[in-house]
Amino acid sequence: MRCFFFDRCPLAVEGTCDREDPPIRRLGEGHAIECHRSEREFMH
Repeated sequence: MRCFFFDRCPLAVEGTCDREDPPIRRLGEGHAIECHRSEREFMH
């Protein structure tokens, strides 16, 4: 399986996002994402 957004994500990691299911990351206040990137990487 792979990330559903791999083909259109500017932060996609080839060899990871296109081959592995992304982990669920809890962001607080009931929000969550499924991504191989850390929350810190989204802030830059």
